[in-house]
Amino acid sequence: MRYDGLLNQLVDTYHGMLTSRMMDEHGIPRRELAHLVQDGILIKKDRGLYVVKGYTEDPFIYGAYHYSKGVYDLDAAMSIHGFTNVSLPLAMAFPQGTNTTQIHNPWIKPFTVNPLRYKNGVRKKRTPLKTYMCTYDLPTTLIHLIMRKNDIDPSKIKQWFNQYLSVYPSDELYRISKLLRCESKLIHYLSQIQDHQ
Repeated sequence: MRYDGLLNQLVDTYHGMLTSRMMDEHGIPRRELAHLVQDGILIKKDRGLYVVKGYTEDPFIYGAYHYSKGVYDLDAAMSIHGFTNVSLPLAMAFPQGTNTTQIHNPWIKPFTVNPLRYKNGVRKKRTPLKTYMCTYDLPTTLIHLIMRKNDIDPSKIKQWFNQYLSVYPSDELYRISKLLRCESKLIHYLSQIQDHQ
């Protein structure tokens, strides 16, 4: 096939996850995509989303592909940072005003946040399967975990804070908590976890 070299390059770059948009951008015709599915080389996972046979699919790609405004947060972000295993559904923050009731996806747990919280600390980071996704940086994610009531086991949150604080000083946590206007929550939380050690 005349697109073999380009396809191999895309497969290597995107770790086996391909989209029809990606193929269009690289000049690979849709009929070629149809042949790859028909020949069993690509497995169609969702509309416009494919995984190469034999590759492990990255669960983070579903949310990123369908919801470009979403940013992985809370436990989903902690798994991208390597602090925990991936568990579904993945928490995804959207800007206030987004109608998240329209998101019917078993992979995603959507919620909205105010503009200040939404825009601060967003980074592109590689998932455990090496795909780049939008998530919050580690200290921002930790602050979000104590800002928001969530169903995450409090002992896990405490463990993540302790892991972070064993490597990094708390300065960045205080800076972000001040920016997000929740410094008193951080002070209270840190005093609680230090009291229980």
